[in-house]
Amino acid sequence: MAEPPDLADLKDQLAVETLISDVSAKLAATTDQAFASALETALEMTARFSGADRGQLLSVHAPQFEVWVLHAWCAASVESSGGAGPAVNLCRAHALGRRPDRHITPAARDERSGRVAAGGA
Repeated sequence: MAEPPDLADLKDQLAVETLISDVSAKLAATTDQAFASALETALEMTARFSGADRGQLLSVHAPQFEVWVLHAWCAASVESSGGAGPAVNLCRAHALGRRPDRHITPAARDERSGRVAAGGA
């Protein structure tokens, strides 16, 4: 028989579910004209909940390996570059096989090479 969940686990689960509910309700209730602002508020709520100082909604374009920042929020202590920006080519900027490998173990390097060779990320 499974042990009952810990009270702390239940509180964490409730906090996540409450965040999802609150964000969903705010986005569903907003007007078209206020949607961008509501979305940035939702990014702020989500980022603050997870202890982050910024949040972004990204659009990823797989054939070109590019990502576009559609909306962004950052804390006052973080310098913002604005919501939308130029595309970042993921293949050039973050391809697994093209980063310096000096800080990873040989086993992790082998696993990474296998995923890249198989076409995975």
